[in-house]
Amino acid sequence: MIIAGDIGGTKARLGLFKHTEGKLTLVTIQEFPSAQFPNLEAIVRNFCDAHQAIHQSELEAACFGLSGPVVNGRIKVTNLPWEVVQASIASELGTTKVKLVNDLVSTAAAIPSLQPTERTCLYEGQGRIDMSGSSVVVAPGTGLGHALIYRETGAPISFIASEGGHANFAPTTDQEIELLKYLRKKLPHVSVELVHIVTGK
Repeated sequence: MIIAGDIGGTKARLGLFKHTEGKLTLVTIQEFPSAQFPNLEAIVRNFCDAHQAIHQSELEAACFGLSGPVVNGRIKVTNLPWEVVQASIASELGTTKVKLVNDLVSTAAAIPSLQPTERTCLYEGQGRIDMSGSSVVVAPGTGLGHALIYRETGAPISFIASEGGHANFAPTTDQEIELLKYLRKKLPHVSVELVHIVTGK
């Protein structure tokens, strides 16, 4: 059994997977309101208690994607008053095979597995549009997450975390300049993420 978690500022989703014919198959998934829990350990404990299959079989590994930079197995979660420590989650689950990753890195890692029928083009571009080159993942949610998918011929795909949502808002139109002037009166730092949160766009 493997546990995978997508931990956001609003919702935390935990899924339990098992190996079936060489592939991972979803056994169950559960959603938790993040802010109603004091830490990730409490959510993990709740999930494990609700699904006896975890206790009845050996847990192989667990991985959690969280918003914010992961440094030395620790992450201070963006938009939540949590500091998550990899060793503490491992102790809660009783296994050493636990990994914390940036949430957009976990999303980016899933992109190459998507089939053509699972992708939709929102806006037609010019030139080559395919999945063979490097690309960027942008996820507007509670915050504005970014990650990079780097491809180089003959090399494994690399997934790179980016806190690009915290970059300075750089207006390019008169309307955007007025928005920047307005927000600078209210905020010490006007980032792309804060513009997204304030305007909902």
